[in-house]
Amino acid sequence: MKNKSVLFGSIAGIVTIAFFIVVYLIDKPLVFSPWIAYSPILLYIAAMYLAGVNTREAVDGPFPWRDALKVAFLTYLVANGWFYLFYYIGHQVDPSLAELQKEIMREALPQYTEPAKLPEAYKQLDEQSFQPSLGQTILGWAQGAILGFGLAALVALLTRRDYSS
Repeated sequence: MKNKSVLFGSIAGIVTIAFFIVVYLIDKPLVFSPWIAYSPILLYIAAMYLAGVNTREAVDGPFPWRDALKVAFLTYLVANGWFYLFYYIGHQVDPSLAELQKEIMREALPQYTEPAKLPEAYKQLDEQSFQPSLGQTILGWAQGAILGFGLAALVALLTRRDYSS
């Protein structure tokens, strides 16, 4: 089970990294677009599904939901682990990414903040560092696992093989 998860998770993670590198080279600020930032989720779901189906085909007999969940969730963790490794290293190689991210948030603040609270929001933003530490990166990966578990549970419903099959 683990081999398919690591294989498909690594493929999804490496393709995600390649995607972000291309976006970075085309237009650096686009890296922080929500559409770009969240689009790898679709790739992760596809990888979880493929890992589940491939594992199910390799198993004789039933492939219960619990086993399908393990395969899908490990696939997500591996793929997202590759991404967060890239994210951390990318910010170390190009520290201007942190300032760019802060500037993008600064420009977006008026859309999401009441005018009266805007000066305080700017002040808080200016006090924050957007340069991720290793601990913050690991925490982000762990927090992402919550979403990953929910997605894995749904994918497991599609890839399981009931005892009656």
